[in-house]
Amino acid sequence: METIQFKNFQKQNLKSIVFFVSLFIFTILFTNPRLCFSEEILKFNVPFSKVAPIKTSTLTGASNFIKVKIPASDRWQIKRATLNFSYINSTALLQSRSRLVVWLNEHPIAQITLNPHLPEGKVSVNLPVNLIKSGYNELKFTVAQHYTLECEDPGSSELWTTVEFDKASFDFEIALKKVPEDLTAISNFLFDSKSFIKHEINLVIPELKEEFIESAMIVASGIAMKFEYRPVNFTVSQSIKNGVDNIVIGDSIFIKELTGDLFPDKEAYIKIKALPNDPYHALIILKGDTAEEIKKSALAFASINFPFPKTSSMKIENVKITPQTPKIGKSTVLPGYEYSFKDLGFFTTNFQGVGAKSVSMDFKIPSDTFLKPNSFVTLKLNFSYGSGMRKDSTLNIQINGKYVASIYLENVRGGLIRNYLIDIPLSLFKPGYNQITFTAVLSPLITGYCEFVQTENLQLTLFEDSKILFPKASYWAEMPNINLFFVDAFPFSRPYDFGNSGVYLTEKSNEILSSAINLIAMASQKAGYLPINLKVSFDIGKLKDKNLLIVGTITKIPEEYLKAGNIKNEPAGSFVYYLSKNFEKSESSINSKIRSIIEKIFPLTKTKSDYEYSKSLINLSSKLEGNFLVISEFVSPYKSRNTILMISSIDGKELSKGISALWEPSVSAKTFGSLVIFDTTNPEETLFASKGEDTYYLGNLGFLTSVTSWIYAHPVLFTLLIMLIIAILAFFIFRFIKKFRRIRMGEKKS
Repeated sequence: METIQFKNFQKQNLKSIVFFVSLFIFTILFTNPRLCFSEEILKFNVPFSKVAPIKTSTLTGASNFIKVKIPASDRWQIKRATLNFSYINSTALLQSRSRLVVWLNEHPIAQITLNPHLPEGKVSVNLPVNLIKSGYNELKFTVAQHYTLECEDPGSSELWTTVEFDKASFDFEIALKKVPEDLTAISNFLFDSKSFIKHEINLVIPELKEEFIESAMIVASGIAMKFEYRPVNFTVSQSIKNGVDNIVIGDSIFIKELTGDLFPDKEAYIKIKALPNDPYHALIILKGDTAEEIKKSALAFASINFPFPKTSSMKIENVKITPQTPKIGKSTVLPGYEYSFKDLGFFTTNFQGVGAKSVSMDFKIPSDTFLKPNSFVTLKLNFSYGSGMRKDSTLNIQINGKYVASIYLENVRGGLIRNYLIDIPLSLFKPGYNQITFTAVLSPLITGYCEFVQTENLQLTLFEDSKILFPKASYWAEMPNINLFFVDAFPFSRPYDFGNSGVYLTEKSNEILSSAINLIAMASQKAGYLPINLKVSFDIGKLKDKNLLIVGTITKIPEEYLKAGNIKNEPAGSFVYYLSKNFEKSESSINSKIRSIIEKIFPLTKTKSDYEYSKSLINLSSKLEGNFLVISEFVSPYKSRNTILMISSIDGKELSKGISALWEPSVSAKTFGSLVIFDTTNPEETLFASKGEDTYYLGNLGFLTSVTSWIYAHPVLFTLLIMLIIAILAFFIFRFIKKFRRIRMGEKKS
């Protein structure tokens, strides 16, 4: 009986222990939600072109391949990845011997039979996540194509398969890794250009004051530059936002109230930790107790391009940045300098096998560069090619899709060539984005019916130490041209610290400020430079002597700037945009004809027109239902050769949506002229751009450049002018000789 009671006592004690242990664990989890925070699985579909810059490609010949680099961010833990693509193959292929194979990091992951009876196909390929590594992964498409069981021509035009990359996409399921609580995460974890998801980052500032805003713009610009060409979305608030990375900018008191963090002294500091209750997103603190210290911490955060120390916080003693004209920006070339291909992001490339294979090098020329037609760009190519190739093998070169030159690979023994010079007319390039394409066409030496064709020796390597030399050029740009802002932020990025530019905010609101910060971050990413000396103000009078970005609702923009931009507000959400200024006194018809003739002969001397023009009424309320963004560019009414870029909408929400859309190249690339309008809900389909008549010019061509440019632009007029000059000289020489003859012969004038 006693034994039974003892056993019951033991059971009751065991139940109590289990109960209290469970209660203790539950209490810990409840009071510390970070311990029970479950990882979030992100599911998204992304077009192939967003992941890798490649267009629909055709694989020709008996064997061929395409390699694509697929990025994977260090921050991701990929749970599932699927590649979806379509293809079209030749109906002449032999089904039993024709295959399309997909490889991931040298591992075959899919084999597709190329059926001539079903030449169009769609494929979904699961990418093994264990093969995907952080960084860049090689995705390769290879084909083996045959049209007969017997002897065949490996270069036959019947052997082809087209992979439609423009229709391809990826399906991803990823989870974010926990944020390391040390500053190295800023350099190689949080802000990673290998991440092709549009990131949202919240900037937390104490209040909407100029010194906080200027520091926030520097911070946002630094982050945008770390993402290189990927879009980012910035928001501004006075509190921490859940589910996104947050950057807090402020003094000790504000930071203590907001995050509870204390610092040992009143200096500039950078600190990182995970968000409270969310270990997957970062909280970065940029602290300073004066405006100078806050800007110091912002500059240190934005400008350091080497790994931060492996510590959770660091003190900023001093930051010294001396803005100067850089020799190179991000994939940007400046006239008068020589660059290696590696400087422009081109690395040693090998071409192999039968069939034409291409690789491109993309770069930018500053948008205000004046490209003289009588100058040349010099390529110094270093390459090698294999022995046993036919003499008609070539390396072809195209500039922006236009064929310009070929290198004849005539030595059947092969060769290693250094400094092969090719001069290309500068006029084939253009300010802004350019592309040089190298296409190798390699042919085997021995071919014939039923003969073994050796293709392994068909090799050509173009080395990254090849160079490109641009001649010196003047800087000259016809304005207004809104597209130049979306190429390299011209003219606001000149000088290279944005020192001659300012931002006017029409009202104090987080939405307007978020829009302006996104705009400046976009400009810095395009230009490749931080806006170190950019000024921000809610008082437009303080910025009259600068290139000016006006950001805000259209009804709050000062009337004199609307008038200078030829815009007039109308009721019900409409506005009138004048094609040119409507002056009270129009020019006389005689003066108008004379001015027209002069401007045709001397186009570079053209000034702002004084003619009367009819106005064009754009009723936005009926056409775009009020959801519009308006971008207008014009010369400053207060300082000549300064530019105003006005970006506005009906309210802050629409303004934010519109500027967010401009991050996409498919939208910003369509802008030009002096006026751009689009519906913020459907920008690509509704974008309208117009070029007005109020033209002005920025830069200085110099006398000789102006003369030579006029000569090349008007060869017929120049020829007539030379003939006229020769005739006049001949007349005076004839008169002089005749007079000299009379004097010599002692003749008297009759």
